Amino acid sequence: MRYHVFLVVFLLFLAQEGGGRILFAGEGEEAFRRSPPPYLAAAQERKISPGPLPPLPLSRLKREFDRKDGGDPRTRTAAFDRFEEGYLAFFGRSFDRALSAFREVGEILPTYTAAFDEGCAALAAGDRKGAKDAWKRAISLDPHGGEARYNLGLLLYPTEDPLEGTTLLKGAVERLKEPARGDAAFHLAVALSVAARQTGSPQRARSALDAFRTLLAATPEEKAPLRHALLRLHEAAALSLLFPKASALERAEEDLRIALGHFSAEAHPSYFARCHDQLGEIETLRFQQTGRGEHLEAAIEHFRRIEPLYPAERFPRFRAALAWRLGDLLLHRPPADGGDTSPLTDALGAYETALSLLPEDAPPRLRAHLLFARGSVESALATKPAPPPSPSRGCGGDDGAYVRRRTRRLTSAIEALESAARLFEDDPVHLAWTCRTLGAAYAAILDRGLFDRTRKRNLEAALTWYRKARDLFEGIDPEVSRRIAEEIARIEAERRSL
Repeated sequence: MRYHVFLVVFLLFLAQEGGGRILFAGEGEEAFRRSPPPYLAAAQERKISPGPLPPLPLSRLKREFDRKDGGDPRTRTAAFDRFEEGYLAFFGRSFDRALSAFREVGEILPTYTAAFDEGCAALAAGDRKGAKDAWKRAISLDPHGGEARYNLGLLLYPTEDPLEGTTLLKGAVERLKEPARGDAAFHLAVALSVAARQTGSPQRARSALDAFRTLLAATPEEKAPLRHALLRLHEAAALSLLFPKASALERAEEDLRIALGHFSAEAHPSYFARCHDQLGEIETLRFQQTGRGEHLEAAIEHFRRIEPLYPAERFPRFRAALAWRLGDLLLHRPPADGGDTSPLTDALGAYETALSLLPEDAPPRLRAHLLFARGSVESALATKPAPPPSPSRGCGGDDGAYVRRRTRRLTSAIEALESAARLFEDDPVHLAWTCRTLGAAYAAILDRGLFDRTRKRNLEAALTWYRKARDLFEGIDPEVSRRIAEEIARIEAERRSL
């Protein structure tokens, strides 16, 4: 029961499920799009993933006092009583009181036990830095202590310092006894995978895979099905670092299918979501390799299975990333016929959802990419069902209604694209493509206005953006620059004829 209380309040181990990726930390739009599903901390999930070690008991402190011959009997009694108060306060969820008590004991006589327990109380009280400092102090007081290395390694490897976390967990494996040693070995394998992901090292990825396979061999599915399934899930994540190697894809898919046989959306929503997320990535990669529609539809289906578990009002960042990823996939769906615009419409809806959920503190670059995607798709949608031109120049009848609808869509697309252009000012490559798309959007507006004034104005805007795109592409892709120059010449000829 005491261990369960600590497991609930000590949320550190949840972070490791994130695979070491931090949203909005400068990793770019691709890292944001592929953000893993957040950990939901369902009750049954907390029993599977090994958590941190709880505070050490009074008996451990007494042994240290005996070894160090610390204090007179009165001082020892006072220290032991205060320690016991802190211990009981911790498991009574009075973390500030526990922290104060453990610190006082450490001031009476600096010991590994008091410093370790102080770290546990500090983190439970929300003081992450205090926890790190206390566990580092514990390690300095007893180089042979494995508990502090284990908990500090868990704190560091998911997001802060996977290499240091790996080193600490290796030390914990060497110093701890079972069952804590097995938990340390589990986290060491995950830490190796995180370090491989952050450093891009195939060698580290293979080390992680070796560690997972050793653990899988020692954890038969029939004896510990849920732990075995969790190891399979993490092994699949490590295998993803070796994609697109065919054998890695096949092994990862096998791992995830086995894991899904044990993880349900109701009892294990986080792990269920992670399995579908990784399967979606595998199917996306296979679609990119083969172009086959069944892989595209399978990827979309896997990502759709995740959506109900993460309400947008509670998980806006993740849902924004998921909508973006779905938009990119939906855009590749082939139309049913020449007049079918549903792939464009569905993709546009996904991008609009992503934009609406993107938090205010998101980097401008992320917003710029989404605005560009939305504007490009809306522009393509506006020009898709083009009827033959009418001699009446769009004044009245069905042609007039079509021109008005087209103009409204293009105007909306231009707003998004111009916003993207402002955000791409420091990114010449993406700015060049945005300028080119803006030029095409302005040129596609068919509304002519009185004496062709509206058409002239839009052609002037198209020329402005095309010229900027041409100049930018001269240093990026001369062939694209040449084609834009041809389009500029065509528009200039039309402009002179009006």
